[in-house]
Amino acid sequence: LELFTRMASAKDAPKTKDPVIADVYRRMMVNALEKNFIKEIAAGMVTEAEIKTRIGTARREGREEGREEGRDEARLGDAEAFLRDGDSVDRVARVLKLPLEKVQELADKIASGNAKS
Repeated sequence: LELFTRMASAKDAPKTKDPVIADVYRRMMVNALEKNFIKEIAAGMVTEAEIKTRIGTARREGREEGREEGRDEARLGDAEAFLRDGDSVDRVARVLKLPLEKVQELADKIASGNAKS
């Protein structure tokens, strides 16, 4: 009985002449190794659901980034129009919620004739 109670934590099969006990220990050790192997492999695997989630997140973030870039381009286009109509750099930056430096750069480009029309 003592052999079987220590079986789960034993590292090696006990020295025994009984083939049944030796076989039981061998099977238990193989079973434990298989479970550990499977757990280690599973821990490193990424499931299909995780992959789909990551792809979905990346798409959402990409779309939002694209929308933000589009909004920025539209605001810069509006800023150029306002500056060409004579509005001040400070006013355009404040109204369109653009960085003052960007609006100033745009105003400088307009003044030098390098801005898009």
